[in-house]
Amino acid sequence: MYMLDEVDRTNFNVLVESLPEEMTLDEYISLATSNTGFEYLSNENYTVDGQEWNEVVSLNHQEGTKLNQRTFMIGTDVYIFSYASLPENYDKHIEVFESITDSVAIQ
Repeated sequence: MYMLDEVDRTNFNVLVESLPEEMTLDEYISLATSNTGFEYLSNENYTVDGQEWNEVVSLNHQEGTKLNQRTFMIGTDVYIFSYASLPENYDKHIEVFESITDSVAIQ
């Protein structure tokens, strides 16, 4: 976990998950979001340089955070970039997170 602001607990993470078999991005997102207990505010796919991404924004009421997850897949590897903040501080650092994910170069 990388802290963007230790005072307000804003952070981001990068995770790579290897799946046992290939699936589509939509199938993965459907499974990943099915039993979280989060309130989903948005869920949309987009393409950058030919690579399909998904962005999900949700509220985790249990932890009191607003979460943005941007995900893409290559084969059976899933790359998940997560940004979490208190809802009132979410907009404060979201541009940093966006520029990090926008700078990802897929070779």
